[in-house]
Amino acid sequence: MDFHEADRRYAEIKRRHEAGTLTDEEFDEQLKQLMVQDEEGRWWVKSRTTGEWHYYDGTTWIKDTPPGYESLQGGPSTPLARAPTFPRTILPRWLVPVASVALVAFLGLAVIVFAIARNTGGDSGHAGGGGGSPTPTPTSSDLPFSDDFSNTSSAWPRVRKEDWGHHYNDGGYRIYAPASEGRPVSRSEAGSYQDVAVGVAAEVLNSQSDDIASGVVCRRQDPDNYYSMMVFGNGYVSIAKIIDDNLHKIEGDGRSEVIGEDVFSPHVHIRGECVGNTLTLYVNGEKVIEAEDSAFKSGDVGLFVDSLDSTAGANILFDNFFVKKP
Repeated sequence: MDFHEADRRYAEIKRRHEAGTLTDEEFDEQLKQLMVQDEEGRWWVKSRTTGEWHYYDGTTWIKDTPPGYESLQGGPSTPLARAPTFPRTILPRWLVPVASVALVAFLGLAVIVFAIARNTGGDSGHAGGGGGSPTPTPTSSDLPFSDDFSNTSSAWPRVRKEDWGHHYNDGGYRIYAPASEGRPVSRSEAGSYQDVAVGVAAEVLNSQSDDIASGVVCRRQDPDNYYSMMVFGNGYVSIAKIIDDNLHKIEGDGRSEVIGEDVFSPHVHIRGECVGNTLTLYVNGEKVIEAEDSAFKSGDVGLFVDSLDSTAGANILFDNFFVKKP
């Protein structure tokens, strides 16, 4: 299905919904099918209320016009999109607890769009900028969950830029960020968790600096607000909360005697637990640091990289990601 076929189908189901021949549930179910991938690999979906197109940039949904696209009112044009590749296995159903971010989930053999359709349609440049119907946010999702990244349709976002990006790579999931910058990434099928353990194996692909960190994220509200538990190559560890894209260390900034130095040789196992107000970081199965904070009560999970080096960016390959009850 291309953009114009999605336009045509949206106009039809919208007309039937307004006429009362489609219930809200039936309208939403049919709207879930109207997801299109462009030639750059970006996913696009239409707003439930306005029909405007939004694309996913790896962290949020942004209102925009698809490349080479002309609306149906503007006359015919040549479709540029390719049909999405559907996953072959049934994946867990997750929901994103972010009012400004639309929610997407894949289920079975169909690409299913959840609250993006309900939350988009405002005047903001981001999906969810007002005018949409509120969507209830759950406080827990299916557990346990694991991903070895062998299935490149397992809903992790794919963005490739010159100095930053995140995508499936060599049987794992690679995240890279510029010097002196951090970057969180979560699945586009996100979930909301209160008490949770999230873990991963991490390998540093650029070892020229000890000031490169990898870690896990819990209770993520949006791309700029979350907890991060991280470990650096020289054995330094830290637990931080990121508020409005500003990092505030809660505990750490010292070398852990438990894990020593050169912890990424060849890789390191990281596990973070968020239980009540307690945040705990484990490295290679050993508890290394604990902190208390109450800023975030629940939220999404994900991965995190950071570079404190002014000359070297972070470049981390992750594998064997898991989420489970602590």
